[in-house]
Amino acid sequence: LFERYKEALGSSDVEHIDYLGMALMYKHMHNEAESLFRRAVSIRPDSHEALNHLGMVLMTLHKFPEAVEAFGRCVEAQPKFADYHNNLGEAFLAIGSCKRAMIEFDEAININIYYGDAYYNKALTYILNSIRREDFKLFSEAADKTLEMIERAIVVCPEYQDKNFDEGKQ
Repeated sequence: LFERYKEALGSSDVEHIDYLGMALMYKHMHNEAESLFRRAVSIRPDSHEALNHLGMVLMTLHKFPEAVEAFGRCVEAQPKFADYHNNLGEAFLAIGSCKRAMIEFDEAININIYYGDAYYNKALTYILNSIRREDFKLFSEAADKTLEMIERAIVVCPEYQDKNFDEGKQ
């Protein structure tokens, strides 16, 4: 694996570099994966796959502002992918921007109405905004909207409903 890593750093094959970066990320070799994803993006700056993977590894490394930048470029390169908007929303949540996160989760849902993770993330955003009180409009509708988003997420992804869900609703 180490030999392949050194080989990829010298390569110009973006797909090969990206795939190896994913393998390293799954092996929890995040710094090495970041290097490969950055290499892939330097070769092809509009590679939405490499930008998305770079954002994912940056989130894992708690480099949240850099993840926002990577996911933002990813969304610019491929604006019709719901996953990319959802990932950008999660990065905005990580830097504490509930308002910007909500915009991205809404866009993910506009692209894919059956996107359970985006509904769930919207619910989390309402909760976080209630704590931080960043956006008073979101705060005023938090209780009703949080429950609505969780119920929508459960319709799409039943695994979100666990044994404590009904108790928590009350």
